[in-house]
Amino acid sequence: MRETKRLAFAAVLAFACGLAAYALLLCQQPACLNGSVRAIFSPGSDDALLPLLNGAGQSIDVEVYQFSNPDFKKALADAAARGVRVRVILEPRVDDNYETASYLAKSGVQVEWATTGFTNTHSKYAVVDGATVAVGSANWSRHAMESNREAGVIIRDGRIASEFEAVFEEDWAAGQAVVA
Repeated sequence: MRETKRLAFAAVLAFACGLAAYALLLCQQPACLNGSVRAIFSPGSDDALLPLLNGAGQSIDVEVYQFSNPDFKKALADAAARGVRVRVILEPRVDDNYETASYLAKSGVQVEWATTGFTNTHSKYAVVDGATVAVGSANWSRHAMESNREAGVIIRDGRIASEFEAVFEEDWAAGQAVVA
């Protein structure tokens, strides 16, 4: 029964977070993950995500579908102000993202509109300092953090982070810069 629950959870996580998280849960070899995975759930996932952003020392790369949460905006602006390279890719077909893009760009964050080559850029992840990934179903909105049921993981593993970074770089190259 425990194995069935683990596989069911893996399937739900795969839907919500993508195949990387799914592969982590199905991996049976100790060498598969060279770090740690922490499950996070909303309401309340901001309690895990904000300290991750606030603790960044070198870089934060974010790709998110809908971004309107003022606490997350402030965390990224503060990181840029302390010298962290912060880049954000936003979906251009979401109205809330326009105010966020303007605020972040004026705060020293590099912002790009996602390519419209996809039906949507529906990703919701951040890579911090090239070593930690936060990925899940939650948009970066107050509702997602405070009142929706959302699921995600924080993965501390350089190899997994590099896979997310590679996709981020592809999407960054295909995006269009937001000018402050």
